[in-house]
Amino acid sequence: MQELYETLGYAKCDELWRKDLNLWRILQLSQSRMNAPVRGAVFEGLARDFIREFLPVGFALKSGLAFDTENKKMSPQIDGIIYVGVPLLEFTDVVVVEKE
Repeated sequence: MQELYETLGYAKCDELWRKDLNLWRILQLSQSRMNAPVRGAVFEGLARDFIREFLPVGFALKSGLAFDTENKKMSPQIDGIIYVGVPLLEFTDVVVVEKE
């Protein structure tokens, strides 16, 4: 079983490396570079796509906010939240989950 996970891990690392290389080539060919927030969002998306492949069934991963229902406070933006079940709010690419 460990050999299967190692093979899967190497394949996913290779896929991520190819995506990163292709993105870099596109950036080099582009007349204007992406600004820092867009570049950050692209790399965060690559990381989330990579991590999603290893999550068990029923788990989800998105960026978003954590809401502390006891203290009625919201966290700053979080690049990656792994959660189970239904979030408090869900949008296309962002969720608000209850802090436990």
